[in-house]
Amino acid sequence: MTPPWRFLDLDYFVCFSSAASLIGSRGQANYAAANAFMDALIHDRRRLGYPGLAINWSAWAGEGMGKDFRSAGFDPIPPAEALEILGRLLRTDAAQVGLIPADWPKVLSALFDDEPPPMFANLASAPAVARDHLLPALERTPLPIRRRKLEDHLRGLIVSTMGRNPFPSPENDLSFFELGMDSLMSLALRNRLQTDLDRTLPSTVALEYPTIPELADYLIRSVFPSEMFAPNQGVTSGKRT
Repeated sequence: MTPPWRFLDLDYFVCFSSAASLIGSRGQANYAAANAFMDALIHDRRRLGYPGLAINWSAWAGEGMGKDFRSAGFDPIPPAEALEILGRLLRTDAAQVGLIPADWPKVLSALFDDEPPPMFANLASAPAVARDHLLPALERTPLPIRRRKLEDHLRGLIVSTMGRNPFPSPENDLSFFELGMDSLMSLALRNRLQTDLDRTLPSTVALEYPTIPELADYLIRSVFPSEMFAPNQGVTSGKRT
């Protein structure tokens, strides 16, 4: 017998699933299976032509499960940011989306004893500068080369966030969105930078400073305001006009 809810005239049918159905959860196979069922339900609805969206959330920040996730390498998602992401997803045609900001090399090394499965291949490589050591490394770096080290790190983060190398050449003048970054990726990039630099950044930082040089300038001014580069060191400031 076909469930009657399958034919309700709905604009949205959203399941708040879990990252556990995508990456597993040791000792909680029942939890992972229950969330995988929600994902399958959404795909069944979409196959029949009905609306449906499954979001495989990582932990949200605040009380509950999120408190234990940071030590495991996951970056809990602030609730206000999660709701903003939800609004964006409702305007897309996506059937299933995983939102799992994390230090992926750390997470994958804990999840898998050997090489991770192929689906995680693009996430297994660490950025150019290890995230746990970025801020101390920048503080120890002489001013003339600090910005270049930060730009190298930004390039590695963008490659990791987008799951591929989007740079057609060594030039840095293309905007992130010309390279193929979307709004969800820009939020993931901002989350990674917040953790790397131990600073709160605006959710629109990649929109306001949409190239590697512009974003590096902004971050240098924000993190090291007393050590601004002199004009003769070749740093441009301010947003693109």
